[in-house]
Amino acid sequence: MGGRPAIRLLVERLLKNKDIPVCLALAGNPEDEKIYEALKDLPISWFRGHPDNVLARFFWASEEMGFDPGIRITHDDILQDGQLIQKMLSFYQANGVDYLYISQCVRGMDAEIISRRLLESAYKKFGKQPIEHISHVLRNTSCNPVIKCFDTPPEYQSHISMSLDEPEDLTALRLLFHCIHPLASGIEITEVLNTCPEISAINHKPELSIYTCVHNAEDTLEVTGLSVLNLQFKDFEYIIYDDGSTDSTTTAMVNLASADKRIRLMRNPLNRGLAAACNAVLPHLRGDMCLRLDADDELLPEALDGLVELMRQNNLLTAVYPAYYRGVGIEIVENTEHHVGGALMRTRVLKELRFCDGLRHWEGKELFERLSEKYQIQEYGQPTWRYHNTKHSLSNDTTAQRIKQGRIYSL
Repeated sequence: MGGRPAIRLLVERLLKNKDIPVCLALAGNPEDEKIYEALKDLPISWFRGHPDNVLARFFWASEEMGFDPGIRITHDDILQDGQLIQKMLSFYQANGVDYLYISQCVRGMDAEIISRRLLESAYKKFGKQPIEHISHVLRNTSCNPVIKCFDTPPEYQSHISMSLDEPEDLTALRLLFHCIHPLASGIEITEVLNTCPEISAINHKPELSIYTCVHNAEDTLEVTGLSVLNLQFKDFEYIIYDDGSTDSTTTAMVNLASADKRIRLMRNPLNRGLAAACNAVLPHLRGDMCLRLDADDELLPEALDGLVELMRQNNLLTAVYPAYYRGVGIEIVENTEHHVGGALMRTRVLKELRFCDGLRHWEGKELFERLSEKYQIQEYGQPTWRYHNTKHSLSNDTTAQRIKQGRIYSL
């Protein structure tokens, strides 16, 4: 992009701030040589470390280089701005923070500042696990860290995503660098993106992915799907996955999809169970947040506004479990069963954990147990959905396997 490899563009942008040293912490794979060849003439440091654990690699590099704090930037955030990072660093130093993250900026300018003591505490607790998304384990240390969000200055504020994740991102970034110099300031980049919707439209990703895995739900799917289309919140995609239905579910799916271009349809000809069906959908979710809605339940029109705002305000929050109504009643039911249907989650974490393949009952409780071990979870007292107990509901399954697994995963 702009005549440079993406990784070189990122590093050259960082080097514009001459007061902050740059270190490339590589996994130690043979493919790293391509990165070295692209950057070997630049005044940076190198570290080769753990191939599977990003937390360990970052901690080891910080130890070897003597960094305290460490400023963590991932390779796909190529729009980094030295002045913005300096503002974050000044705030970090003035407020006695252990972990500082940023929100409301262009995705592609994200950064985290992490103290050595917090890194060391997290490494001691999680260093032997293959962890990639280290932001979500930092809060589960024993050092009582001070964690804050940096309020993005107005001139950097944008909801546009320019993180280099998908082929469409590459197209959009190349077009951006036709309009502006590759080393332009973050303020200039933000202004161009906020005033040129043609660029951001190329790689627009919905903020939220909603998905429904369905098996023989011809009687209920239309109501479920229409509850999604009637949401006040509009920036979503909706994936309906047919898990080997033998009734007219497919017809109901096609009717819904014909009414709204945000709906995508998927199908597996053989019934593999809810957990396996959910796992088949996960790689196709594009939103930063996701919500599973089961095929006999309904979302309330205003359901997502409060849930999404909670996630926006706290980047460390991984899942929100809201209350619900049972059937057509007005009694508010607390989600003590931790139904995964209706819960809002970080997509990247759910993709990492996945549902337990082969588990055909209580997959939601099993997932909650693993989520709650190392991620921040919050309950939400306002009802956002209606739970319907129909003839196809798994809760009506009284087989010995379900009863046995219910005892195992009971909280």
